[in-house]
Amino acid sequence: YADTDANGNYAFNVANGNWSVGVNQNGGNDSLDALLGAGTYAPPNNQNLTIANDNGTANFVIQPCDGIQIVNPATTNLPPGQLNNYYSFQFQAASCNNNFNWSQISGTLPNGLTLYSGGALNGTPLNSGNFTFTVQVTDGNGHSTNETFALSIAGGVLQINTGFLPAATNGIVYSQTLQASGGVPPYSWSIPNFSANPPANLALGTNGVLSGTPAVSGNFGFTVRVTDSTLATVDQPLSLNIVNPPPAITNVSLPQGNEGVSYHAQLGATGGQPPYTWALAFGSASLPPQLSLNSAGLIAGTPATNGEFYFQVQATDANFTTANKVFGLLINPKPSLALPTWRTNRFQMRLMGGSNQNYTIQVSTNLGLANWTTLFITNSPDTNAFWLSDPNATNRQRFYRVLIGP
Repeated sequence: YADTDANGNYAFNVANGNWSVGVNQNGGNDSLDALLGAGTYAPPNNQNLTIANDNGTANFVIQPCDGIQIVNPATTNLPPGQLNNYYSFQFQAASCNNNFNWSQISGTLPNGLTLYSGGALNGTPLNSGNFTFTVQVTDGNGHSTNETFALSIAGGVLQINTGFLPAATNGIVYSQTLQASGGVPPYSWSIPNFSANPPANLALGTNGVLSGTPAVSGNFGFTVRVTDSTLATVDQPLSLNIVNPPPAITNVSLPQGNEGVSYHAQLGATGGQPPYTWALAFGSASLPPQLSLNSAGLIAGTPATNGEFYFQVQATDANFTTANKVFGLLINPKPSLALPTWRTNRFQMRLMGGSNQNYTIQVSTNLGLANWTTLFITNSPDTNAFWLSDPNATNRQRFYRVLIGP
């Protein structure tokens, strides 16, 4: 036994060996009960010291009875666990009343682990990763305290589970999330420096999402890497096939034609695998008489009949993928001028043609000179008949003709 010195420290000489050192709690004027009052403090535990020709120091903290503290572990990081392996840890607290009750008040525990009211955390973790949770302990006097802890559960062997990527389409938004397991999440994804990059306009995010809008077609190979929170890494070669979209016919409509006038219209397509081969679709109506469609997609000829004609064309790409589209083609009748009538120094005449069609009316005073002058240019989306007059007529020797187009 020893009393304190002038600085409040206990000091005494002992022989070499193992010693159990404690503070006198009751009995005598120098006990903690006598100094602090019985029941006003949490009794400190004894401490073991080994003396071998040197000094040993034991420090004691007296916890007042107006509080409670969690006394383990030394840090808020709990001992790590292993996926599918039994785990056990015992929380401890100190207060004047040891009737402790433990609970989890926030955060997430690994599936399979349970914190019991006695402070035991045990079970078999069923998922790996880094988990953070807060525990609360309450003593018999109604005092409580909280502490947040971190627990790391290591998984099995780190591996990449994605070995195949679904095909992408050139020009179409693509997104695919890579999958990994094992190790200790969270994972971080990257392209190692020895690998080719993903195809143009595609990028791999650190979250494992390969996304973007491909700008090329073909088959591309590259390697992906996953890194877990312990910096363990695994690489996986992948290939991505980017195909062109199916062929599509790009013409919105066909230009009008005119009976007896040479006609041509070029069909176009996109997507698929060029070149394209064109034909009328199976079961389609015919083109207007004297018009034909060649394999390069050109509709050409001189229409022999006016009217509105409907038919279906088909484009076939190099992979024998087809695209069909129905078109309507309006063939206007030949324009005609009714016999002009004389109306006091002018001729008046009626033009018959097609609506939404340009017509140019020309005049000449001498057919032998072939010097025709433009008199009118007409176009109306609503009618195919026009009344025209020539206010410059000075005599009745005038010749008129109609041209299709300006």
